[in-house]
Order: sequence, then structure tokens, then C-alpha cells
Amino acid sequence: MKFPRAVRGQEGASAVEFALIAPVFFVLVFGIIGFGVAFMQVQTARGAVREGARAAAVVDADGVGRSSTEVRAITVNASTGLITNGSQVSVTACPNGGGQAIVSYDTAQANNGSGIDVNIPFLPPISMDSTVTARFMCEG
Repeated sequence: MKFPRAVRGQEGASAVEFALIAPVFFVLVFGIIGFGVAFMQVQTARGAVREGARAAAVVDADGVGRSSTEVRAITVNASTGLITNGSQVSVTACPNGGGQAIVSYDTAQANNGSGIDVNIPFLPPISMDSTVTARFMCEG
């Protein structure tokens, strides 16, 4: 069976179209994955800092709160490995007579000092470095 000339000229057209669209599609898919991982790490840092600030704001029955060292340890434990060193966490303990407990962390120190980066093939890395801070009103 002989095909008309117009039909024979379309052989391989879908392969060429896929070759043109595939790089854009893969950059888009890997970009979504990369941003998802980066936002997960930022959210982990936010949760850990929030947990540390909450612990700093709570006082026991005698009116004694946790020390800065204890708050740093709680923050590091809540970070599930993202924050590796308690000295990277800034803690402002509750002042006498109320106020706010403040815990901060600079995400540029995350991942052993490399920060939080979005790595997408064929594109330069995008840095998601910021400082996350949590504030809780002190009890008492």
C-alpha cells in the first residue's frame, strides 16, 4: 500500500517535537522537586525554632525556665539533623516579669554550612538562605 506524499512527510515528527519539549519539561519537573526539598528544609528549621521558643517560654511551678543551653539542645533535636550545632541557634530567654522568648536560626548554616540550595539541572543553584525566628510570650 502506498501512502500519500503528505503522510509520508510526517514520519519522525513526534520524536522531533518530544526532543524539543523534553528539556523544558524535565527542568520544570526537577525544579518542582528541588523547590519542594528546599521548602521542606526551611519548614523543618521553622518547626525546630518554634519548638525551641515554646520550650524557652514555658516555666515550671517554681517560676524557673529552661537555660539557653537546654533550649538550643531542644531546637537541635527538633530539627531532625538540619541544625547540627546548638551554637548556631540564637536564644533570648524570658526576661523577668514576662516578655517574649525569641529563638533564631540562620539557614545559611544548614546542611553543614552549605545552606539550603535548590539544584535544578542546567540552571545555577538558587540559595534559599534566610533567618527563621520564633517568638512566644513568656509565662508568669
